[in-house]
Amino acid sequence: MGDRNIDLYIYVEGKKFLYHAKAKKKKIEDEKLFLETSPNFVKYALIGKTVYLGYKTFILPVRIIGKAENEVIFSLPDLKPKESIGDRETVRALTSEDHPVEINLLIGDHPYYYNAHDVSEGGFAIIVKDEEIIDELAGKQVSFKMNLPVERVKVEGTAYVVNVVERPDGRYKIGFEMDVEDSDRVKLRFYIYSRVREMLMEG
Repeated sequence: MGDRNIDLYIYVEGKKFLYHAKAKKKKIEDEKLFLETSPNFVKYALIGKTVYLGYKTFILPVRIIGKAENEVIFSLPDLKPKESIGDRETVRALTSEDHPVEINLLIGDHPYYYNAHDVSEGGFAIIVKDEEIIDELAGKQVSFKMNLPVERVKVEGTAYVVNVVERPDGRYKIGFEMDVEDSDRVKLRFYIYSRVREMLMEG
């Protein structure tokens, strides 16, 4: 089912080092993720131990519940509305083109409309063509409204630019950190959890 495009990170307690290996998805079944990986990683994979799984835009803590030759089985994380899914900065969910996350930025008196590229509990990113918008946003705190594609759930707050990345296609990815109410952060948590699972299913 494709190349080994999943990263696995495990801390080896006795040896006190971080071990990094590549894996590929075999299947997801009954809330369990089956990955094919190296025999050496399997050797260090102790039942019950937490491993950090890196895929596309997120790094997710998962627990080892079984293993065999060249295979490790993980339990997918449960959704706990009062707790972040891993680190709020490292679990970034790519948005779906079919069901976009709409962003309305208010810069001065002018609204600008974008579809988010990715979303985390701590921020979001958009893709822009016009480099002038970077100067308009730099150093400013702006108001935003976000429409999540889950029964049109809305999140709103303030945000400011924390990074800009030049893309090969000549456009720019602008990353924002945001400040929202706790109730809105829970809404984001539900969306991110569902997208992470969808991304794993798609991969």
